[in-house]
Amino acid sequence: MRSRAIDVALLIGLVAVAGGIMWTLFNLGTTPRVAQPPPSTSAPQTPPAAPGPAEEGGR
Repeated sequence: MRSRAIDVALLIGLVAVAGGIMWTLFNLGTTPRVAQPPPSTSAPQTPPAAPGPAEEGGR
């Protein structure tokens, strides 16, 4: 009788694990995809370089 109870407990555990895996796969398959932002908005913003001595109207 004890081995039968162990078998039933293992079967219930197996069904629970299989259900969790199926639920996870189902949720991954129905997740909406988020559009990636265009490259121009994701690039880091760098300030313009300061003019050098030769570009200031050199004497």
